[in-house]
Amino acid sequence: SADRANAVIKWDAESGNKCWEVTTELLPWRLVAAVDLGAIIVAESDFKALIGRITILDTESGERRFQLECGGPIACIAFVPELRAVVTGQRDGALTLWDLESRSQRWSRPMGFPVTAMAYCYVARRLAVGLKDGSVRILTLDELKG
Repeated sequence: SADRANAVIKWDAESGNKCWEVTTELLPWRLVAAVDLGAIIVAESDFKALIGRITILDTESGERRFQLECGGPIACIAFVPELRAVVTGQRDGALTLWDLESRSQRWSRPMGFPVTAMAYCYVARRLAVGLKDGSVRILTLDELKG
């Protein structure tokens, strides 16, 4: 879970006990589990200062593996296991793919409207991107590869 005190907390599902807690510099706006990597991916954002970053935490220990500076606040995030990548959506309408192995941006595309929601389907290998105008764009795995 995440809270407005800039804490990311992992809870034990059976006992309800706290396993670990990590404090982030920015608001932990979105979280996504990257089971294939044994990681929790945190989208940190400061919407007033217009900054954002991706933080990769180890699932077991909560230890920070690395961070990627994104240049703007992140509205939503999705993990694409086939590419070992994270896709971020920003309020400025940018959709960006970040390669986790090289720790770099692979591509960024304008979507025309602010990105408000995103979900990756592991079965269909598609990314659904919700935009502020109410439309939804579906991107295939091949389109995500760039």
